[in-house]
Amino acid sequence: MASDSNAPSTLGAYPPKPTLTLRVGIAGHRPKPHKFPEASFGFVKRRLGDVFAGIDSVLAARAQNSEGVYSNEPHRVRLVSGLAEGADQFAVGAMPRGWTLEAILPFPRDSYLEDFKTSATGDGRDVTQAFLDCLGKAATVLEMPDDPAIRRKGLTPEGTPDEYWRRRNAGYARFAGFLLRQIDLLVAVWDGQPEEGKGGTAEVLRAAIDAQIPVVWVNSLEDRFARMLESIGEDGRVNAPDADCLSGPLAEAIDAITFLPVNAKGDDPSQQSADGPEISKRL
Repeated sequence: MASDSNAPSTLGAYPPKPTLTLRVGIAGHRPKPHKFPEASFGFVKRRLGDVFAGIDSVLAARAQNSEGVYSNEPHRVRLVSGLAEGADQFAVGAMPRGWTLEAILPFPRDSYLEDFKTSATGDGRDVTQAFLDCLGKAATVLEMPDDPAIRRKGLTPEGTPDEYWRRRNAGYARFAGFLLRQIDLLVAVWDGQPEEGKGGTAEVLRAAIDAQIPVVWVNSLEDRFARMLESIGEDGRVNAPDADCLSGPLAEAIDAITFLPVNAKGDDPSQQSADGPEISKRL
């Protein structure tokens, strides 16, 4: 098809401005008496609500201070979650109006449903409906595959528990790695103790820190303000400044993620952020 070289460009002089968008992941314990007891549920839900409101507040301020960089549309937040019992589902309940839920399931839906037939609390309850209720709120759902060896070898938790759970837990570890590659910021409900096995919460948080993903820590055992988690040593020692992240550290972390100079050039060292890689790589 011939084109008219004299026709005016439909793209205009400038490309459209992006909408300020942040992807927030959630990780944390299932409701277990020694890691996330029922007595903690109330304050953890409240802390998650406070953190999410803080994220909204920071993004609103960033949009106002970045006029000319981002579009005039309201900022967007995508909560990325595996919808597991406990922290994941509490985060869905605390999600502000206007946020979008994106579900990533560590296994195909029918396979993952097996994990909800008996509550992690140990009381024998079937918690399938709570999972389905959260799933119904998701704008998008991605289902990761089962380990093919489980079906090929006919592995079951009753007949071959050791190999079945080794492969099942490896699937959770793959899921955690995939989740971290989809997010800008991670909110974690964690007891501050070393992981009990492969793919445990502490291992996920250590991987997030290694990937330079800011981590907001909500303690699952103590009713105290959320903190920014800076490191977890191999010995389990935690480095998290004893300061409310909502008083400044959270804003600093989000600013490092969302800051874009108007005339940023990837080959110009002056356009590099002190808290992350150069602009072109972040884009």
